[in-house]
Amino acid sequence: MMVLIPVVNLTVHTPALRQERTGLGNLDLTLFATSDPLPNFHLAYGIDIFFNTGKYDPRAVANPSPGFGTYELVFAASYSKPNGPQLDLKLMYDFNEKNDDTNYKSGQVFHADYAAGWNAGPLTAGIGGYVLRQTTDDRVGGMRVGSDGFRGRVFAVGPELKYNFDPIQVWFQYQREFSARNRPQGDNFWLKTVIRF
Repeated sequence: MMVLIPVVNLTVHTPALRQERTGLGNLDLTLFATSDPLPNFHLAYGIDIFFNTGKYDPRAVANPSPGFGTYELVFAASYSKPNGPQLDLKLMYDFNEKNDDTNYKSGQVFHADYAAGWNAGPLTAGIGGYVLRQTTDDRVGGMRVGSDGFRGRVFAVGPELKYNFDPIQVWFQYQREFSARNRPQGDNFWLKTVIRF
């Protein structure tokens, strides 16, 4: 089991406005099982439950939370060799609840995170990113949004560094988004800290 409490700083730039907001994202409870079928090879599967607890304002463009909860099925595989290659793949499928403030229900989404790097002692350096494709239509008041259901998609890639201070790990990632459709496109800077208890 794992609990994540995201603190989000989000800046949105458009030709008409610039908006920046900081706040808590949705609380994430992860229930999972793991397996190590081969040396250096790890599997995990389970469910993430994102509770609608984050900061959301229906009048704002930049929101740390989407204003609804999500149930996410997860399968992850990792190959990690000390002073050698690091390969990670995480497949996810999301079922979204309705945003009660806007009566908007986002469609179901498949997405995958990937990374390939090299371990050198406690440091790992490489590239990573994600692919996202929405599989069902968005709806407002039960009606399909637009002619294409406002189905989103995007691809992202960029460099990443991880340092292991066991039991604390710190990640820095930069990701540039490409080929976005029906969603914002931009640059993501991530600083993540994980503490293992």
